Amino acid sequence: MTDFDLSTWDFSVRRTYKGKPVGAHNWEQIPVQSIFIKQPLSVVKIQNRCAPPRWRYASTLTVFANQIKLFSKRIYLNELTLIEIDKQHNRYQLDFWFPWYHAEIKLEVWQKPREQDCDICKTLNRIEQKVTDISDYGRV
Repeated sequence: MTDFDLSTWDFSVRRTYKGKPVGAHNWEQIPVQSIFIKQPLSVVKIQNRCAPPRWRYASTLTVFANQIKLFSKRIYLNELTLIEIDKQHNRYQLDFWFPWYHAEIKLEVWQKPREQDCDICKTLNRIEQKVTDISDYGRV
């Protein structure tokens, strides 16, 4: 399990999905669930409190941007999973497909907020000011 400090991340989603019972020991599969996020860096955690300890596989995650599939990734139960999206867009769609044997799923998603780097803004403003200053150089 990867160790993340999520205290500076934005908590985005907490949802619980339940399959419908079919017979004594079977469940109707939880439909594919879509989550929309705005940041290219997120963390996902999936839990199933009814799952035996030997179960590891929780979901297959498929990431879309502008309805184009970027990649798919396996998500494991009770683990924080980092999702890094290389493409820069305004909105991303995360589709979660859960195996048929999960009767209940708890899904949590955090997003890394975009950081406004004031040092870069100050540096760019300073450079812009110097360019303006030297544009008058040599004029009388």
